[in-house]
Amino acid sequence: SVMVDLSLYLWGLVVIIIVSFPVGILSSAIGTTHFLYTQKEESTVFKCLNAAFSNAWPIWKFHIIDSYITVNRIIQRLPSKNDHRTPAQIILQEAAYYAWKVGTAGMIPSLILGNKLITSGRLSVKFTKSKFKEVAALRAAYSSLCWIVAITSYIGAIFLNMIFEQELTVETGNIAIGTFYIYMMVPICVATMCVVVILRPIYILSICNIYDDYLKEENEKAELPNNPSKGRSALIT
Repeated sequence: SVMVDLSLYLWGLVVIIIVSFPVGILSSAIGTTHFLYTQKEESTVFKCLNAAFSNAWPIWKFHIIDSYITVNRIIQRLPSKNDHRTPAQIILQEAAYYAWKVGTAGMIPSLILGNKLITSGRLSVKFTKSKFKEVAALRAAYSSLCWIVAITSYIGAIFLNMIFEQELTVETGNIAIGTFYIYMMVPICVATMCVVVILRPIYILSICNIYDDYLKEENEKAELPNNPSKGRSALIT
């Protein structure tokens, strides 16, 4: 049992590390469109990816850390018979998670502009302090919509289970695990698509807009990097 748990944990970690690369690059490319627009430049796929790949390693590292924390939080939210946490502990964990999300809100725009990981972390904290109301409100709205999508997906999965009960049950009356997971892919994929294709781009563009306003207040100029050579090595890796 320990070996199975360890194997699943390591496999999950590998998946997070691999998936974090395209998520990070594409998220940064989305945010780049805002800065190109404000600089009155044409927003092309090449320009956006070029800027993202110019800072690929720090972008990848941040998204590995952020994805690990996010996935861990999602797993802890799932109903479990072995969950012995008190309501106070659950509230504390949620508060810590949202503190992380709000505190790192400026990471993506900072990384887009070519700053390294540690520098982006410091700048993100300064940005959050300066624009706390806007950042907290945006994060709350984004999280609330994600919760609505997740709950809707969960309800959809229950209805799907009821509709296809015969297909999901073997002759012994037990659940056919393989078939169950295949059917559950439907609500999961729909929910993921809603978040990744609609909600996340809106959030990224909005946070980049707030970050751009912050830079103007600090009399700083947003300059996009243009050296994707390190990004190629990250892609090869």
